[in-house]
Amino acid sequence: MDRKVLKERHSNFGIGRYSVRRLGPLKTFSTVLALMTSVAIVPVAAGADTTSVRYAVETPGVESMLFWRTPGNFPLPHMQFLVGQDAETGAYDDSGLARAWEHNEDFTEWTIHLHENAEWHNDWGPVTAADIVHSLELGTGDDAILSGLERINHATAEAIDDHTVVFRLERPEAEFLFAHGLRGALQIYSKAQYDAEGLDGYRTQPTGTGQFRLVEYNEGQGAVFEAVEDHWSGNSAQIDQLELVFVDEPATRYAMIASGDVDATNLPLELQAAAEGRGLNIISSQNIAMQTTWLFWGAYIDHPNEDLAWQDRAIRQAAALSVNWDDVNAIVYDGRADRITAFGMHEAHEGWNDDLVERFDEYYGYDPERAREILAEAGYPENFNNPTIPVLSTTLAGNPEFPTLAEYMESAFSAVGLQAEIREMAYARHNELRQTFSTDYTMPMRNLPVRITEAMVSTFYSEDASPVHTYSSEEFEEVYQEYRQTFEPEERDRLAQELFQIAFDDYATIPLAGITFNVVVNPDVVSDWVFPGASSMGVSHWQNIVPASQ
Repeated sequence: MDRKVLKERHSNFGIGRYSVRRLGPLKTFSTVLALMTSVAIVPVAAGADTTSVRYAVETPGVESMLFWRTPGNFPLPHMQFLVGQDAETGAYDDSGLARAWEHNEDFTEWTIHLHENAEWHNDWGPVTAADIVHSLELGTGDDAILSGLERINHATAEAIDDHTVVFRLERPEAEFLFAHGLRGALQIYSKAQYDAEGLDGYRTQPTGTGQFRLVEYNEGQGAVFEAVEDHWSGNSAQIDQLELVFVDEPATRYAMIASGDVDATNLPLELQAAAEGRGLNIISSQNIAMQTTWLFWGAYIDHPNEDLAWQDRAIRQAAALSVNWDDVNAIVYDGRADRITAFGMHEAHEGWNDDLVERFDEYYGYDPERAREILAEAGYPENFNNPTIPVLSTTLAGNPEFPTLAEYMESAFSAVGLQAEIREMAYARHNELRQTFSTDYTMPMRNLPVRITEAMVSTFYSEDASPVHTYSSEEFEEVYQEYRQTFEPEERDRLAQELFQIAFDDYATIPLAGITFNVVVNPDVVSDWVFPGASSMGVSHWQNIVPASQ
């Protein structure tokens, strides 16, 4: 699409960074909803040759074509990782660049076999093991800030032949494939393009291997992709063109899809219900796509900030008891969420602990009177140098409900006597602060997709992920290191249960919700889209978008 046209479309809809304006407790989205439900849907005339889809999504928290210089939560559709995942189950499969893999007995050596017919776009040649070695060097450099980096930053890679690469690890990684799937830390780049154009080529138009080819990327505005005919995988895209339009304001995205200016988008659940009521369809991920929680940043062993009131367990406990799950589900998730017991704990993964489920109401059940008693016993606020509890309001691609959640938490905390205040911040700024251990606030966070247990606890609870992690303790670290070095399944499961119990008992986070990832679509343009809910964006498998004309 012409750059001028793309900019004009953005100008017409007043696209800008979303900033929650205080309209009174919990009224921001209610007010938006009242305003926007009056918008009438203007159906797109979808003829037999209409195979273009415009998808409105939040601006990436960090915009860069250099994937390793981002948190890794916005992989572009034209790029691929080594390991694919099934569109329905999310199970690892050969739909990525790797056709097969194996490991040695102690998980310190992984051999990856590449598809021999995999090709780079724009005539950059075949994918080879040299590309993998090159990508690892880039992805583990000093400027890398990827979430999950700890799983690959101790690895070396050797090209055995053009289509075989061996990763050798300093420590065992039983879940090494996780670093190479849809939530991967190692996105693959073309060495041939780098040799010819350097990083400048990557910054402007990195070639990819996916079912779509990048045509144009406009920072802060969006990107245009076109389908690759006869894709090397044998699984070509079903639409001819895909356009991502960066729109931070949920209200604006609602207006755009209601008017037919875009064909698909993600919306807060409250606005999803309004969209359904006006004839738009909801397509959900095949599985629970994410868990959400409330994080207490700054509880670091190595960089403690004693001025933060929530360093005191009693403050975290009181905050947890101030939260009414039924209200959160109704107000933030429109009654469509499941309650989670511990952030990162999942029935399908190691560490599921029935005891924590049984104890949840005792430890985390709504009890504002007890919360006030705990604060009084702790001498709050008098005995605290800084009793303020900043509540971060921010947007993150895939979680348009976060500002609403922030408003609820600020209201709940304040109701029991915590001195809570909203602090608005772009997510990119948060990413900068966490790199220097300067995150002096509480905030919403997601586990998207629902990571395997080892990846989850290393990212959020362990020093191994420093400075990404939000919490750790000496007790947790001791058990975690034992867990990392254990490979007997039953013992790993027991240790994982113990890890979740430590975090649960210590009120490391306030666990909130488990939800599918939902996409609002215009049924005159998109009829179906099967994706597992296993990527950091929530959506994936763009090639599976089925046009209504088909």
